[in-house]
Amino acid sequence: MGNLKANKSIAIVKWMKYRVNESVFNKLDFFLIERVINALSNYTYECETCNHHLGELEEYLLDLEFQRKTGKLRSMDYRQHKQKIRNIISHLKKEHDLKSSARSFNIFVPIGTAIGIILGFYLSQSIILAIIGGIFTGITVGYVYDTDYQKNDLTL
Repeated sequence: MGNLKANKSIAIVKWMKYRVNESVFNKLDFFLIERVINALSNYTYECETCNHHLGELEEYLLDLEFQRKTGKLRSMDYRQHKQKIRNIISHLKKEHDLKSSARSFNIFVPIGTAIGIILGFYLSQSIILAIIGGIFTGITVGYVYDTDYQKNDLTL
């Protein structure tokens, strides 16, 4: 990582993970924020927008910490929070071709199931075995693609 803004933002996220209650923790989705910070830090030197987003995110996290200290965190508008994170994720997906985790898995399981049903119905007349075979094929192909994306650090 090596980026001072990213290191500071990660430290704030880790600090807040243990300082907020479970309902606020789930609404703020700190695990996603941490993955977004790591992705931004990978592109911060080559992309001005990522550098800008990382600075904004750091300021936003400091503001969240202030709201936590003053007790205003429970009454905040979580829709604005989600929109802010979605905007950053949208930039990362469009400009840097990052994928959501388990994206390929979610795509290939239904495709494998459909192909398995078609082939199984015509070849063996056993729809149950065809569905099971198609699901396993989809799981395998999706897992291979997702693992490849993770190795190349292309997932959020």
